[in-house]
Amino acid sequence: MASPTTRWDEKAAVERIEKLARRSRRPWKVYNDAFLVSYAEDSNNVEDYALPVADVRGGKLVIIPEALEAAEDALEDLDERAQYQAEYMLREIRARSL
Repeated sequence: MASPTTRWDEKAAVERIEKLARRSRRPWKVYNDAFLVSYAEDSNNVEDYALPVADVRGGKLVIIPEALEAAEDALEDLDERAQYQAEYMLREIRARSL
């Protein structure tokens, strides 16, 4: 996880995530690790994902605390299934970072 003072720029982060995914043999894995919600199983299309919470640092995905806060703020805008998935992933990320 990145430092709590790391600034979150969602648009720039998604661009870097896409670039990392294009270089990967398993782009869907990169997207699954970078976003809280997946609307299609193992999709290689970034449009099938929502609520990014990571950015690329040193060629690897890193969770950005400010992105987690932004994702929490956006939960109410999701449908019920996506909201459940996002809440579950948020709990998992927080449990791993303790």
